[in-house]
Amino acid sequence: MSFFSALAGNDPRNQREYHRNLLSTFDIEDKADTVVRELSRGQKQKVSLACALAREAAFLFLDEPTLGLDVESSLELRTELRRLAEDNETTVLISSHDMDVVEDICDRVIIMDDGGIIKDDYVENLLSIFNTQRYKVTVLGTLSRQFRNSLRSSYSADNFTSETGRTRFEASVTSDNFYRFIETIREANVQIASIDTIDSDLEYVFLEATENADRSTSGEPAGTAEPRRAGNSGGKQ
Repeated sequence: MSFFSALAGNDPRNQREYHRNLLSTFDIEDKADTVVRELSRGQKQKVSLACALAREAAFLFLDEPTLGLDVESSLELRTELRRLAEDNETTVLISSHDMDVVEDICDRVIIMDDGGIIKDDYVENLLSIFNTQRYKVTVLGTLSRQFRNSLRSSYSADNFTSETGRTRFEASVTSDNFYRFIETIREANVQIASIDTIDSDLEYVFLEATENADRSTSGEPAGTAEPRRAGNSGGKQ
């Protein structure tokens, strides 16, 4: 940590307390004098992050910063990065496929697909762009294969499970089509037991954006399906 701090033009002797705090933040105080190659993968990741932060740079570029970290260390890192951005006015650019990390830390997100930028906006704006809501639906009885396929085609329905006279599934419905969705089920002589919303997050936004981009490229109509969950790239500025 002293070495990387010195590379940035700092005097490590004036940063000892800060460096000790970093070791404490990542819970590696007892490894302060251990050779890095002898550490576990997660510990090596913590050391890399500590060395990056030890420079007290005005701009940080972090690639998958939470990879290999346990849940507690990941949460501590998020807190530290937010503190740096808010209190020290440090700019942090994060490349990550962990949507929880991106949504928790970042103000602004750039979504890329096939090497190109398809979305560049603030997190709160991206979350409000797509009005498609994911629902968990429970109906009485079983559903025919034909009706299941129809729901898959029209509403990206999946995760069908049946037990004790009930069938559960998830579906994606735009606000404009919600009542049409209800009528579709009733017209099939199926009784609805319950409908619960599933909170939207950046994973849905990412996949909705990339699938729309793919459909636009292939000439298919965009915005007709809600994608399944996966990963993303994001940054904070």
